Amino acid sequence: MLAVIDERLPKACKNSLGRLGFSLLPLPPFPRLSPPVASHPDMLLLRVKDALFCHREYYAIAQKEIEQILRASGLSLCLTDDTVGEVYPTDIALNFVFTGNLLLGKTEILSNKVKKYAKACHISLLSVNQGYAKCSSVVLDGALITADTGIASAAVSIGLDTLLVSKGDISLPPYPYGFLGGASGVCCKTVFFCGDIRAHRDGAQIEDFCRRHGYDVISLSEESLFDGGSILFF
Repeated sequence: MLAVIDERLPKACKNSLGRLGFSLLPLPPFPRLSPPVASHPDMLLLRVKDALFCHREYYAIAQKEIEQILRASGLSLCLTDDTVGEVYPTDIALNFVFTGNLLLGKTEILSNKVKKYAKACHISLLSVNQGYAKCSSVVLDGALITADTGIASAAVSIGLDTLLVSKGDISLPPYPYGFLGGASGVCCKTVFFCGDIRAHRDGAQIEDFCRRHGYDVISLSEESLFDGGSILFF
């Protein structure tokens, strides 16, 4: 199985994923995005049902990597043409949570191609103020973990068991802190954290919550948590 990662994910985390049997696929940067997040999978790719969305210009840069994802997953590629830039909110057109039959995020910024696809597939949209919705969320079956109060309220409103945690304790230089969703990935009923989840002040609660919902928890290193823009598995 492919583990799609930021090319700058710490070496210890990469080594752990390799030992666990995943084939690592680092993404090249998209120059239109801010350099610290230009290789973040959750900024570059969005999976919705059987479709994989990415920007047309980024596909030209990362065609080899994206074709590898398509071969591994059987997904159909949908290319978007929205304006992309370093300045928020031009960087968040694909930064959305897809859970159940719903897309959660700052829906007025959602890519037009994704909106059309959602309408055709009868997928509901739920808007929140947090533009970096995928970065901010660890999504489990029927549950969600976030440090964002708006996302937490929205998740509760649609019946998701929700754990609201403290902000901080996650590295994303040069920003003050990163996001828990960006510092993790979920695959095969296991939550993988980019670093040691116990280094987070709410680490014990996060572990207990995941396990209560039937998920194993693996810390990929003994270092502090690092926001690498999520690990996406295909």
